[in-house]
Amino acid sequence: MKRKNPITTLNYSQIKEVKVCYGLTTGVRIDSVQITLEVTTFDKNKYDIPITYYNTQRDDLKLFIQILQNSTLNIDDPYNILNQALETELDLISFIKEINKQIYSNK
Repeated sequence: MKRKNPITTLNYSQIKEVKVCYGLTTGVRIDSVQITLEVTTFDKNKYDIPITYYNTQRDDLKLFIQILQNSTLNIDDPYNILNQALETELDLISFIKEINKQIYSNK
């Protein structure tokens, strides 16, 4: 019997901060990338909410980012992923690889 993942519902008023994170996995045959929002609530709970999947359409991602940026939420985007995602013409994996390269070449 297959178990369903529980659905967590957060009210806008519960959210203290949203941090934009990414994950990059490079493989022998295929690379994958994940952009995740780490949502912290006022009661100090944290939730990881992925905003990209293997079939995420660029227009859907851009619309979501614009809605998020127009909100009054406190957004911590240390790598400027949201703005760069709106401006780049690169595919998602190439775009995140470029960010990753910039981060680790500066160390």
